[in-house]
Amino acid sequence: MPFVSQLGEGADRYLNDCGAASVSMLIEYYTGAEFKPDGLMDIVGKDRYLRYDDLVNLLNIYGLETDWGFEFPRIVLICGDHWVVYVEEGLYHDPLRGPDRECWLGPGIYVKSVRNNELYRLEK
Repeated sequence: MPFVSQLGEGADRYLNDCGAASVSMLIEYYTGAEFKPDGLMDIVGKDRYLRYDDLVNLLNIYGLETDWGFEFPRIVLICGDHWVVYVEEGLYHDPLRGPDRECWLGPGIYVKSVRNNELYRLEK
């Protein structure tokens, strides 16, 4: 599972981009395409915490069909306002604090299928 930070180059125009960084990880994992959080946040168009429906819409735009549950990898909301990617049992990538963090997490947004091979491209 690739790690994408919400800090640094490509993630410096918005403050609340943990959701976009988490979506970036899943897009790259399933498609090989690399997207920076800033580019995904530009689609949302607001510097705010992304909601569940924002994440699902971004994943759908890039051909990833989603569901809610316990499959791996999945995007999970922790602490009420922070999205992370739960990679496997007991291990998650935190866009703010780094990869390979240890914890047990609940259900989240997972990709159930890849809709197509022709993905729209954002500037990296």
